[in-house]
Amino acid sequence: MSNNKLHNRSYFCKRLREEGIDTTTLVVYDKGERRMPASPERRWTVACSPADIIVTCYKKDEDFWFRMETSDSWNTIIRTQSMKVVSDIIKGCIDGTNPPADHQQDP
Repeated sequence: MSNNKLHNRSYFCKRLREEGIDTTTLVVYDKGERRMPASPERRWTVACSPADIIVTCYKKDEDFWFRMETSDSWNTIIRTQSMKVVSDIIKGCIDGTNPPADHQQDP
């Protein structure tokens, strides 16, 4: 397993900024009382611009996945250990190309 922690919001946003993608944290879900009761796996949500992509991270035990959605009703769920896969999908939304179908997976 790689040393990167894609489920860590700070690391995730830092890596996207390195790729030239701006992020804004919308919601942070911590352990304890502030966690959303309907979705205990949900960790955080960020908006990525200029493509207006909403990325939500979910984590259960050691498993984690991302749900990505845009204002034009595109959405996908991916599981990956690679930040390159995530940034390629976001860049694909920014430049108007569809993300590769092999990255779309259900959790």
